[in-house]
Amino acid sequence: MKQEFEIKFDDEDDLRVTTRESGYLEFKQSFDWRSREEYAKSMIAFSNKNGGYIIFGISDRPRILIGLKNNEFENLDEARIAEYLNSLASPEIEFEKEVQKLKGLKIGIIHVFESAEKPIITTKHGKEIREGEIYYRYNARKERIKYPELRKILEDAKSKERKGVLEQLRKISKIGFSDIVLLDLKEGTMGGGNSLTIDEDLLKKVNFIKKGNFKKKGHPTLKLIGEVLSKKIKNVKISNDENAITVKIDEKDLKENYWGYYELISELKERYRDFKADKRFREIRKKMIEDGLVYLRPNNPKNLKGQTTSFHPKIESLKVFDKYYKKINKK
Repeated sequence: MKQEFEIKFDDEDDLRVTTRESGYLEFKQSFDWRSREEYAKSMIAFSNKNGGYIIFGISDRPRILIGLKNNEFENLDEARIAEYLNSLASPEIEFEKEVQKLKGLKIGIIHVFESAEKPIITTKHGKEIREGEIYYRYNARKERIKYPELRKILEDAKSKERKGVLEQLRKISKIGFSDIVLLDLKEGTMGGGNSLTIDEDLLKKVNFIKKGNFKKKGHPTLKLIGEVLSKKIKNVKISNDENAITVKIDEKDLKENYWGYYELISELKERYRDFKADKRFREIRKKMIEDGLVYLRPNNPKNLKGQTTSFHPKIESLKVFDKYYKKINKK
C-alpha cells in the first residue's frame, strides 16, 4: 500500500496527533466487527468521492495514537469484508487492508479507492444505513449526497457513456456499416436477418447445446438463435484488436471457472511473495479488461450498459500475473 497521507504529532516523543480528519481521512479508536455497518458507510462515502483512508488505533478527544489492542483487524480476511460490502451496496467497492507500525504501535488501515462506476448505492436497510441511499464524504463527515455532487456524478457518468458510444461509432466507421451485424443479447437475435458464419477451424472448438439442455461444467456458453453456417474463411482468428467485432457471452458455472475481484486478490496474495493490491495491480487488471480477458456481468440484465460485476478466468488470470510477480516457493 502506497501511503498517501501523513500523520503528524506535537513532537517526536509525543503520541498526541495533530493531523485532523478530512475529506479523505477518518480515525477510529479501535476495530470491532460489530461496528462494520458504520465502517461500510464511511467506505461508501469515500468511494463516491475521491477515495480515502480509515485509520484504526487513534483515539478521539484527545486524539492520541494508542495502536490496535488485539489482532481482530489483522486476522480479518478481506474476502469477508468484501462479501459484507457486496450484500450492502452496489456496485462493488474496491479497497485494500493493511497493518502498519507507527512509533512502535500497530495501526490498521483500510484504503478505499474512488469508484470507477459511481454512484455506489445501498441495497438494504440497517442500523446506520437505509436502502437506496447514496453517501458522500464532506470534509470530515459522511452524509447523504447533496444535489450539486449528485448532479456532477450523473453528468460524469453520462459523459462517459457518450464517449463510449462515440468510440463504438468510430470502430464501426472503420469496419463499414455494410459489414456490421448487431447481436442483441437481450432478445438473442442478430439484426438484419443475417446468418452467422464460423470458420471451420474455430467451429471444432465450439460446443453447441440443445434448447433446454445446459452443461453442468465448463466455460460460459453463447446461445445462438438462428442459422449457423460452417464455411472456410480466410484471415479469421480470435483477436484482441480494438477494431474487431466484440461478442459478449453469458456466464455458466462462474464459481468453478472464475474469481470475483476480491477472490482474485486473495489468490494472488497466496501465490506471489511480492504481490500487493496497489496501483500496479490495478493497471494490470485494467489492461486485462481492455483486452477482453475479464467477464463483466451486468448487475441489471435489462440494462446491459449499466453497472457491472467483474469475473476473472482462473487459468488466464494466473498466466497474466505470472509475468509480473514472483511466486512463493513452496517446499
